[in-house]
Amino acid sequence: MMSAGALEMAANQLRRAVATGSHVEAAALAADYCRALEEEVLGLHTDDPRLVRMQREALDLLEWARRTGLAARAHCAAQLAALPDLRPYSTPSRPKHIWDVEG
Repeated sequence: MMSAGALEMAANQLRRAVATGSHVEAAALAADYCRALEEEVLGLHTDDPRLVRMQREALDLLEWARRTGLAARAHCAAQLAALPDLRPYSTPSRPKHIWDVEG
């Protein structure tokens, strides 16, 4: 059985990764957190009052991570949309037609 300290450490690592925008790391840490939570829950009796608290905390953490990730994604999309369109300034290659014969 995993200790509550290990579960809290997994939650803190997930929070840090999400807060710093380390999305790939956050996805892996979310899976680690879920495994740690499952291991902790399986060690408790079904009428243990800690189950309700753990469920609420887990749902709150995962919902926060989801919302934060969506906000970061929207922010990046807005920055991308604000970039100037430089295509008019590029030099397109002239299409070669079969009737363009040199010689």
